[in-house]
Amino acid sequence: MSKISEIISKKVISLFEAKYVGTILNVVIEDNLRKISGFVVLDNDDDAKYKLSLKDVYNLSYDECIIKNENVLEDIILDDYNSNPINKECFTINGVYLGKVADVEFNNSIIENLILDNGSYIGVSSILTNNEILIVNSEKKNIKKCTLAPKKKKLFNTDKIIVKIQEDIPKKTEKQLIPPRFVAKSLIGKIAINTIIGLNNEIIIKKGEQITNKVLEKARLHNVLNKL
Repeated sequence: MSKISEIISKKVISLFEAKYVGTILNVVIEDNLRKISGFVVLDNDDDAKYKLSLKDVYNLSYDECIIKNENVLEDIILDDYNSNPINKECFTINGVYLGKVADVEFNNSIIENLILDNGSYIGVSSILTNNEILIVNSEKKNIKKCTLAPKKKKLFNTDKIIVKIQEDIPKKTEKQLIPPRFVAKSLIGKIAINTIIGLNNEIIIKKGEQITNKVLEKARLHNVLNKL
């Protein structure tokens, strides 16, 4: 059994280039918290961050992490951090605070337990939901995440609505009639080409970051959705 704390700060050595290429800064964990899929590697020269998939690790020794060559390092994306439970607060489904995740215990790549800052353990199988915080099913009854989801609302056929409006106006203004919310949905997953600043000089998104639902909502509140 190993712990994430034992992996962090290991140096990464490339066999082909015969040099240190970085340091393990964090781990990449699957959304369901069941498995470690890779590591976040910090380049020691320019502070850039890269993803190292577990399948591309040649050997993970007690002291170092060995890879074949630098080409196995991939560009990092924001979602690579979302599932990591470290420093997230844990609550039961009844709202009881359990503590903050301090470490993760795993066997090979399979995650077994979360270790809280108070020394207690939580089996990963009891984690019901994982986002900004962790919700733990501490009850004996079987509760599934899908039972907590909101009911789906009946959607209107937006294509017909848009076409009907556009028939009565000049072609030069057709694009302006498409409701922003429909345009915004097509932006999800794309990369921002500029840094967007909102009210009070608050940064909505930085250049090169991935546009998410949260970014769109924040841009709407700051009235800068059109700048994305």
